[in-house]
Amino acid sequence: MATITPHLPSSSSYPTAQSNKAPVWNSTTWVSSQTTLAWLTNITDDEAPKTSNDTVKYASIIVFTVVFVLGSVGNFLVIWILGFKMKRTMVTLFFLHLSIADFILVMQIPVVIAHGAMNWHWAMGTAMCKLISFGTFVNMNASVYFLTLISLDRYAALVHPVSSLPLRRLRLARWLCLAVWLLALLLSLPSLIFRTTIEDSGFVFCYNDYGESFEEQTWNITAVNVCRVVLGFAVPYAVMIFCYCCIGARLRHVDKSRRGNSFRIIVVVVVAFFVCWAPYHAIGLLETASYVHNNDTMYETSQKAMPVIAGLVYINSCINPILYVFSGSHLKAQFRRSLVAAIENAFRDQEPLDSGQESGSGPTAQSRDATNLSSNLSSNTTSGNTSGHLQGSHGDVATVGVVQEAQV
Repeated sequence: MATITPHLPSSSSYPTAQSNKAPVWNSTTWVSSQTTLAWLTNITDDEAPKTSNDTVKYASIIVFTVVFVLGSVGNFLVIWILGFKMKRTMVTLFFLHLSIADFILVMQIPVVIAHGAMNWHWAMGTAMCKLISFGTFVNMNASVYFLTLISLDRYAALVHPVSSLPLRRLRLARWLCLAVWLLALLLSLPSLIFRTTIEDSGFVFCYNDYGESFEEQTWNITAVNVCRVVLGFAVPYAVMIFCYCCIGARLRHVDKSRRGNSFRIIVVVVVAFFVCWAPYHAIGLLETASYVHNNDTMYETSQKAMPVIAGLVYINSCINPILYVFSGSHLKAQFRRSLVAAIENAFRDQEPLDSGQESGSGPTAQSRDATNLSSNLSSNTTSGNTSGHLQGSHGDVATVGVVQEAQV
C-alpha cells in the first residue's frame, strides 16, 4: 500500500514525454532522480495551503487511531474466542486466520500514525520501509482470500450440504490456510522489490522506485496495479458474488422464520467488501492511467483521494469481526459468556483437541454432523419425503440445519 501522505502538488516535477530527466515515482508526487526533495519542506502557500494539508494530516491521524483501537480490540477478542473458547472446525479455522491477518494489519497502523505525525518523514531506514509495506500487503491479501474461503465454505455448507461433507475437514482447511498465506506472500513481493528510500537535506521519503526510465516505470506500475486489481479484488469478489447468489437462491426456499438474518448478512457482506476495496483498486487503476497518458490531473486526483481511500481498507479489517463473527448467534452467545467468565477462565487450563481430532482422523464436529445429517436423510428418504438432493420441504429443513454452522 502506498504510504499515506498528503498531496504536495508541483507542476514542474510532473514528467512529460519530453522530459530530459528520468522520473522516480513515489506515493505523493513525481520527483526527478536528479531533483532535490528540499521543496517538500518548503512549499509556498499557493502550491500547498498549510491549512488544507494540516486538515488532511490530522483527520487521517484521528481516523486511523479510532480504527486501530477498534480493530485491534475486536480482532484480538475474536482470536481469543476462536483459539481458546470454541471447538476447532473448518469454518472457525478460516475465521481464526482471517482475524489474525486483520489483527496484524491493524497493528501496523501506529507506524502510519507516527509517519504522519512526523510530517511524513521516514525515520526507520530502508529495510523497515520495505518490510512495513510488505507486511501490510501480505495481511491485506491474506484477509481478502480468507474472506473468499469463508464464502466458499458457506456455499458448500448451504448449497451442497451432503456432498461437501467429506471435503470439509480440518486437514484440508489447514492446507488451504497455508496456501493462502503463501499466495499472499507471493503477491506482496513487489513491495520488497520496488520499495526504497531517498534522502535530501535531512528529509527521508519512503517510496516506490519503479525504474530509471519513464517507459520502465510505466510498465512496472501497470503490471503491479493490474495484478493487484485482478488477483486481489476482481477474482475474489466474483467468487463471493457467485457463492452468495447461490446461497441466496437456496435460502429463498427456506421459511423466513428459519433462515433468520441470513439474507441481511449476505447483502451486508457483499456491499461492505465492495465499498472498502473497490475505491482502493480504482485509485490504483487511475494511478496507472496517469502514467500511461502522462496526465497530471489523473495523478493529482488519485493522490488527493489516497488518504481516505486507503483508510477504507483498514476499516474493512476493523469491521470484519462484526460482519463475519459477531453476526452469528452462536458466537455472540459465546462472546457474552466469555466476558462474564473472563477472569476465571484466564487461569483455567484449556484442554486442547487431541491430534486425531484436529487432523480430521477422529470424530470431529464435522464428522458428527455428517453422521447426524446422514441419519436424518435416511429417515426422510425412507419415508419418501425427500430426494438425495435435499429437495422439497424436508430438504429445506436440512439446509436450515447447516445455516447455523455457516453463519458461525
